[in-house]
Amino acid sequence: MEGIRKEELKMPMLRVKFQCPNCQGKLLEEVVIDAVIGTQIIEISEDGDEINYGKPLYAENGHVDRYQCNTCGLILRRDEDGEPCALPIELFEWLTVHNQYLQR
Repeated sequence: MEGIRKEELKMPMLRVKFQCPNCQGKLLEEVVIDAVIGTQIIEISEDGDEINYGKPLYAENGHVDRYQCNTCGLILRRDEDGEPCALPIELFEWLTVHNQYLQR
C-alpha cells in the first residue's frame, strides 16, 4: 500500500466502561510482571518510614500476566479451563461476550 503510513491504518479506539460481574467494581486493571519501573520520589517522611511517589518515569521489559478487577481481584478468564486473558484480543473478546459497554 504505497502512500499510506502505518499510523493511518490504526483501528479506532473504543472507551471501556467496565463493571465487574462479581462485585460491580468499575476499575479494570492490567497486571504486568517482570518489569523494571522507575518512579519519581516526591517526599520521604522524617523517620524514613514512608515515601510519596510521583508518576512513573519509565517502564521497561515485562509482559501482561492478566487483566482483573481492581476492587475484588476477579481475573478475567479467556476460557472454561481458567486461562487468564493476557492479550488485547482476549480482553476484547471477554468484554464483548460479557456485554461490557464499549463506546467510541
